[in-house]
Amino acid sequence: RLPYIVSYDDPDPYLVVAADKGTATFSDIANAVSADYQFWLGDAFASGGSHGYDHKALGITARGAWKCVQRHFRELGKDIQNEAFTVVGIGSMDGDVFGNGMLLSPCIRLLAAFSGQHIFIDPNPSNADAPFNERKRLFELAGSSWNDYDRTLISKGGGVYFRSDKDIPVSAELKKWLGVRYKSLDGESLIRYLLTAPVDLLWLGGIGTYIKASTEKHEEVGDRSNDNLRVDATNLGSRVVGEGANLGFTQKARIEYSLRGGRINTDAVDNSAGVDTSDHEVNLKILLTGLQKKNIISDYQPLFISMTDEVCRQVLANNYAQSLCLSLDQVRSSENSAVFLQLAERLEAVGFFDRTVESFPPSKVILSRPGQIITRPELAVLMAASKMYLTQQIQDQTALLHDECCECYLRAYFPVQIVEKYADYLSAHPLANEIKSTIVSNKIINQAGCGFLTLDSDSENANILDHVGCYLTFDWVLDGDALRLAIYALDNKITADNQYHLLLQLEKTLAGFCRWALLHNKNIRPDAQTINCYNRYLQDFEHYFKQQDSILVKQQLELYRQDGVPEELAQRLVFIASLNDFPFIVSLSAETATDFVTVFKLFDEITHYLGLYEIYEQLAKMPPHDHWEQKVSTDLQADIKRIIGKLIDNILLSKSSTCAGYFDLPSEKQKINRYQRIYQEINTVLPTNLMPYIALAKELEKLVE
Repeated sequence: RLPYIVSYDDPDPYLVVAADKGTATFSDIANAVSADYQFWLGDAFASGGSHGYDHKALGITARGAWKCVQRHFRELGKDIQNEAFTVVGIGSMDGDVFGNGMLLSPCIRLLAAFSGQHIFIDPNPSNADAPFNERKRLFELAGSSWNDYDRTLISKGGGVYFRSDKDIPVSAELKKWLGVRYKSLDGESLIRYLLTAPVDLLWLGGIGTYIKASTEKHEEVGDRSNDNLRVDATNLGSRVVGEGANLGFTQKARIEYSLRGGRINTDAVDNSAGVDTSDHEVNLKILLTGLQKKNIISDYQPLFISMTDEVCRQVLANNYAQSLCLSLDQVRSSENSAVFLQLAERLEAVGFFDRTVESFPPSKVILSRPGQIITRPELAVLMAASKMYLTQQIQDQTALLHDECCECYLRAYFPVQIVEKYADYLSAHPLANEIKSTIVSNKIINQAGCGFLTLDSDSENANILDHVGCYLTFDWVLDGDALRLAIYALDNKITADNQYHLLLQLEKTLAGFCRWALLHNKNIRPDAQTINCYNRYLQDFEHYFKQQDSILVKQQLELYRQDGVPEELAQRLVFIASLNDFPFIVSLSAETATDFVTVFKLFDEITHYLGLYEIYEQLAKMPPHDHWEQKVSTDLQADIKRIIGKLIDNILLSKSSTCAGYFDLPSEKQKINRYQRIYQEINTVLPTNLMPYIALAKELEKLVE
């Protein structure tokens, strides 16, 4: 403690400065002060600087945002690394995010850009390499501006102008592109036209809030310097927005633009790679400084620098995964928006979500929209709140974090160079638990979506740790990571919609496993013994599955082939789709001391004999009107499967070896006849509500009395 300073806050051992908005040059000063006062973080106090990662040199923020932009275009059926696309941008080539971004694809056709000083216009840029090479020259020229651009490379009707100009000539080419009638415009008016221009991508790489919602006033935005330039989201002509810079749009503007069909995330998603890199840098330095103090390494700097590429790879993988999470949740929310609205209320109730701050509309507003659409920007803030909540829950209940099974998630955070040589020291990292909980939370929400947090809503005794442990266990058993990588490799080879269908099939299977475990109070942990046990059952079933000659399987495989899915991956996905009741059958197999395949055959035979596959299909086609109908439907199917389990036990104990033989026994004939009468009534006139199915389930219960 320093004399004459009164501390009103509790001591905080972990305060890291991530310099922003041009102040990264102060990192060395901050770290020198930290070292001078012998603060334990030392050189890890501030990221960047002469001994840290240079974000501009790495281009990491722009590269991360570009991952998000590429996904938007893939969903539009366009590969922007190999197909030409038009861009209007905010920034200059000497800037980090704008400059790096405009060099990330050789197919960029930059039609216009504006910075704090200049307006650059090139209405019909050349398809040759010259514009790209000129942008590269300006990027490498210290202190360059658009005024340094070679005018001979600019197409007819273009030019470079000062923003302060009052009389900029509007060429015929510009009139045609922008739909302008005027002969000349002042700089500010021209910028407003450029912001609303018809273009493929609007790339934000400069500071300033340029887009508001039509319902907002300029004074509400909080950026007075750009009031004269700002336009409404309803007027934008771009198909995609990349927010490499902070606060380019208000959140309400993002939502309004998205509702009109525009493709946008949030700045927090798009430009997260810079902050993520700082996070990795600081945590690496904490570890390496500790190793250096213990004389385990003499100078950590060479090792730190050697890991740069691996750190960037991990950071960019996070941008890929987060943008994918939003796309998958868009599909999920389009099928059932109620789950996400309930989650918003739940997170708000526990203090992790503020609707007002996040401009998240009331549920009734979303429910009144056509299709009850929840936009990507709204899903983005819900994703962030979900991750923070889940991370905190895992940290508060440290039992899982202390399990040996979670060490792999700690290792996953660090580059391979660290893991190969210093894995034994990772658990001593001061923030080991925080890192593990963050990695686990990111993994689960990125893959399973925000709805993961609602799967336990039907279980009174559910513990979030049980839910997490169950998901991680079955993800290991199904080798989910390898499957996802195989599906990711199909980028631009099959449609994005088909890719998402494959990923959602895997997540649907995992969610079903977790739901079963929670309903039956199963405490499943991802330890080696549990994983190996389930793997043995899985291998037995896979061996049996491959020997079957199913028409349905052949049809599904053919559909996958037509979609361009590789044969091996297609076969694996068809197998996984057959695993809906896998953990339940494993449980029955263990309880009855009967091999898995025998129990599965009997399970399948009973389900066919009682016509329950048809019942499941009918229930799936009956969309729930609200949460309560969904709960009744879920409970109903769980009851049916519980009864099937009892029937399996009864049949195995009886003299009959088959389902048909069992129900042919004199003691069972009257029961099955009564059940079949009700079943026929239901199939004669398909019900429009759940009541007949509840009656059928009660009759089914009598079969095991």
